[in-house]
Amino acid sequence: MENLAGTLTFAGVFIVSNAIILAAMILARIVLQRKIKQSKLKLIYGSFLAGRTERDWIKENGTVCTLRAAALIIRDGKLLVAKNADYDVYYPIGGGIELGESSVDAVKREVFEETGRKLEIDRLAFTSERFMEVGGQKYHEIGFYYLMRDNYNPAIPDGTTTDIAKETLHWLPLRQLKYLNIVPEFLKTKALDDLTGLVHIIANEG
Repeated sequence: MENLAGTLTFAGVFIVSNAIILAAMILARIVLQRKIKQSKLKLIYGSFLAGRTERDWIKENGTVCTLRAAALIIRDGKLLVAKNADYDVYYPIGGGIELGESSVDAVKREVFEETGRKLEIDRLAFTSERFMEVGGQKYHEIGFYYLMRDNYNPAIPDGTTTDIAKETLHWLPLRQLKYLNIVPEFLKTKALDDLTGLVHIIANEG
């Protein structure tokens, strides 16, 4: 009986130990998946949050609304974009519109700050509303995307550093955009080499 009791006790400890190990493995997996998800959010929305200040934020009922002006600089079938070394994502040149500043003035300012060149606007090509949640914070971004005239020679060199630390400029072939990690998402599907009219886009990005 003593041997049987000892065997049962050992079996019970073994079962409990395995249950604890299994629970720990499941918990570790959940934590890892959460970290991966947060990491993906950081990569996807890093450009959205980078460089933002309360000067271009309006917060109401827990949602941050921000205004953005961006430049579509297209040359020889390529789009000029920016990329920060800390985020695996490309995004158009641009930034927050400060209160009291027009989107026209903002995009010209941003282009000059990031490229050192004063480009003129061709026309407004897209307006957008992006809804997203990052780190538990809800955001509503209203964007104005202007097609710019780039008559400078030579073209801005690929890899040029902007006014932001770790941020560089790159020329991406328009036909390759759909395969690349670029935001906003509509840049992957719109025919940027044949822009006509003004398109308004509403995107719910989680």
